[in-house]
Amino acid sequence: ADAFSTNVKSLTLYVFKDGKFVFQKTEEGSLLEREGYRMRLDEIPYKQKHEYDYVTWAGLKDNPNFSVPILQPGDTKDKLTCLLGRKHEARASEPAWIQANLQALYHGMVNGADASRAASSVADDEILVSLTKNTNTVRVILQHYSAEPLNKDQFTFTITDKNGLMNYDNNLLEDEQITYYAWDTRQ
Repeated sequence: ADAFSTNVKSLTLYVFKDGKFVFQKTEEGSLLEREGYRMRLDEIPYKQKHEYDYVTWAGLKDNPNFSVPILQPGDTKDKLTCLLGRKHEARASEPAWIQANLQALYHGMVNGADASRAASSVADDEILVSLTKNTNTVRVILQHYSAEPLNKDQFTFTITDKNGLMNYDNNLLEDEQITYYAWDTRQ
């Protein structure tokens, strides 16, 4: 099912030509809630759409845990990264950590050479950018065999990985190890 209209609250499109940043456009709110949402790009002539590369990050504006740098015209694609904020203090045993509900973050990309093919799958003047969800929620549920209650404070679950820095193409870049702590525990 197309979950875009119910899950995406903000969308930023970054446009590149010959590997250099040209402009970006952000839309958010009720505009994205319409079924069949389309972003108009009047800045690009129809016949030139295949000369540009399109990178999309969705969910950044309403997600304080992720950040991207401000690009200037002429900056290369490699400057477009997405960084997960993390903390370094208070937990001496972990060099970098986070304990927060990571809101949905999506990424999509269409290179200029693929733009005509992407357009042919929809309307002639449209380019379809499919999104990949980068964030997930992991739930751990414990139940004692005897059905006796468990004390949630006796358990700690963490996930560790080096996955807090993504490149424009959504590939992971070299990063420090991050420990993810539970942001919600219940009994």
